[in-house]
Amino acid sequence: PAEMLDLSMDMEADLGIDSIKRVEILGGLLELYPDLPRPNPEELAQLATLEQIAEYMRNQAETVERSNLSPLEKPDMSTTEVGDKILRLPVQLKPLPQPDSLDLTIPENHFVLITNDGSEVTHRLVAKLADKGCKTVVLTFPCLESNLSEEIAQIRLNDWHEETLQEHLTELTTKFGCVGGFIHLHPNSNNNLGMDKAIVQHV
Repeated sequence: PAEMLDLSMDMEADLGIDSIKRVEILGGLLELYPDLPRPNPEELAQLATLEQIAEYMRNQAETVERSNLSPLEKPDMSTTEVGDKILRLPVQLKPLPQPDSLDLTIPENHFVLITNDGSEVTHRLVAKLADKGCKTVVLTFPCLESNLSEEIAQIRLNDWHEETLQEHLTELTTKFGCVGGFIHLHPNSNNNLGMDKAIVQHV
């Protein structure tokens, strides 16, 4: 039975198949499968195990397959003279000019509304605008803790209701004047799509 055979078995010592019988068996295989490559009897006699014979037949089949390739299918092994036609561009650091800045002028009795992203960026932006004489108010969403100092004008939403947002905006315009500019700093939601959606809807 096939399940009793192992590729490491010795043809003669384990299976009792001598070199003559081995050639007869392979001859029978060639009759059943005429496309198999014809083995060299002398080379075949040097093989001791089933694994060696299987590897030998596999190599023979690959050799026949390569020899049957048409000229169009054979890989082009010719070498091409490249010479000095390849351009060599060494990588270098290139200094860039400072980015342009928008000249933001806020009318009197107007303020810039900034959404708080919960990071140091909000605080720095407020400070930069204050240096330019802009009045700012920071709006913090319910999902964030305010990290701003008490000196910064700010308001915090306690929920996501539209009515709550409108009430706070009315309160802001009454207290600080009209909204003259809006800057949205989107917080890091850690892939919380629900929170991202709620923030975008409010914005």
